[in-house]
Amino acid sequence: MFCFSLTICIFGLSYLDLHPGHSATWHFQRYRLPVIIILTLGELALVAAIIIRDYRRLKVEKLLHDSEERSILALGAADVGLWQWDAKADYFWMSEHCRTMFAIPSDAELGLAAIAAAIHPDDQQIVAKTVSVAHETGTTFEIRFRITIGDGKMRWVRSRGRVEVGSLGRILRITGTAVNISEHMTMQAEIDRQRQSLVHLARVGAIGELSGALAHELNQPLTAILSNAQAIQRMLRCDPISIEDLREAVADIIEDDSRAGDLIRHLRALLKNEEMRIEPINMCKLVDRVMNLARNELIIRHVEPVIQVADDAPPVLGDAVQLQQLLLNLILNAVEAIGTAGQKNGVVMISGYVEGPATERQFHLSVSDTGPGISSEVMEKLFEPFFSTKKQGLGIGLSICHAIVTRHGGTIRAEGNSWSGATFQVYLPLAPGDFA
Repeated sequence: MFCFSLTICIFGLSYLDLHPGHSATWHFQRYRLPVIIILTLGELALVAAIIIRDYRRLKVEKLLHDSEERSILALGAADVGLWQWDAKADYFWMSEHCRTMFAIPSDAELGLAAIAAAIHPDDQQIVAKTVSVAHETGTTFEIRFRITIGDGKMRWVRSRGRVEVGSLGRILRITGTAVNISEHMTMQAEIDRQRQSLVHLARVGAIGELSGALAHELNQPLTAILSNAQAIQRMLRCDPISIEDLREAVADIIEDDSRAGDLIRHLRALLKNEEMRIEPINMCKLVDRVMNLARNELIIRHVEPVIQVADDAPPVLGDAVQLQQLLLNLILNAVEAIGTAGQKNGVVMISGYVEGPATERQFHLSVSDTGPGISSEVMEKLFEPFFSTKKQGLGIGLSICHAIVTRHGGTIRAEGNSWSGATFQVYLPLAPGDFA
């Protein structure tokens, strides 16, 4: 409109120049009214254009504001809060729902230090490291952490965010969302507690199955200790006393007592219902401990163990008791499978070694048997809870094995052997270099 008015004015002035035979005064008097009308219309058109532009701008701003309000309300209804940190101004903006989630008053001025103070002290370092990695790699991040909300109470939050970086590589702003997952974490803790109880019951059940063999295993060193003690009594009545014979008898007593003590300690560890204790584990020694528990069961069932475990393998990071239970369950399953095949002399093969590329090395533990094998129909349901092919089986042994391996960040699978029987393959991550 402004261009139109300007064009009219230029046209009028040009008209005066194109008629030099008439005086300027005569032209002005003659065309004064039309020019004034045209200029007035141009000004009105310009004002109208400005009003229309401002109206459209206000309408767009209102639509954007309404859309933003609806989005915030929808996210609030979904228990999602929005936040953004401006690095240059050190200003932290949060939606009202996000402020409520963090227990921060709506009129409180926020900076990075105030938000960091709301995060639980034990989680501050991992949050800072996660954001730093996202900054360096240019990726989005997701992290779970706890926030303190007063009176010693905590709330679990899952936050996802994106780091915006300037031309110099510095952080401009970080934008993200926050979700209250306290209820989910409470439910997960209850599920873990129930699973731990189930794992413990299965462990006790496995020990119950081995009770006869364990009694025999304990009886052997105790009988040997008694025999050596009686022998020492007889030696003391002799004259002269053979010091060398006494020394050998005492050494035997110490060795037998150590065997019995180790067995009792392992049994106590298996029977305790404790939380996972993560530590570096020498798998060769762990296999030896489990074989000490299962040795007499193998002898009674006429099953020959064949063990090939690398004694120089790097340690696995995990819970020793649960990994012992894993191996014990697999061995007992193998022994029972051999029994169902009606074999007089079965074989259980246990092997362990490290495999995989340098950056993804894993400890590969396998337990093979010479039983009847596993059908394809059974193979699909093998690790499902309460699925069992045994008449008196509860169907929790292999599902617990699967849960233990998964909890350790590994994998487990079963496959049929080319000759006979089945093999259970377990892959467990190695301990990081700091633990090795």
